[in-house]
Amino acid sequence: MPTSPVQDRPIGGQQRTSHWESPKRQRTLSLSDDAWELVSVLAEEEKLNRSEVIEILVRLARDTKIPLTGVRTALLSKG
Repeated sequence: MPTSPVQDRPIGGQQRTSHWESPKRQRTLSLSDDAWELVSVLAEEEKLNRSEVIEILVRLARDTKIPLTGVRTALLSKG
């Protein structure tokens, strides 16, 4: 079985490097309790840490030019 060049990041622990060739720093982030739970579930399902999940989603949104304001409006209207 071939080895992936990208190592999985385990949940917990500290990593000071990034797959993204960019320095990592600890940041403060405010999320709703529901969003935090969703990030936690995604991280557990994918065997990643929460920071990596957020990093992936942010880069996906940028690279695919997701219209975030429109998406927010649609999600909020679902109730």
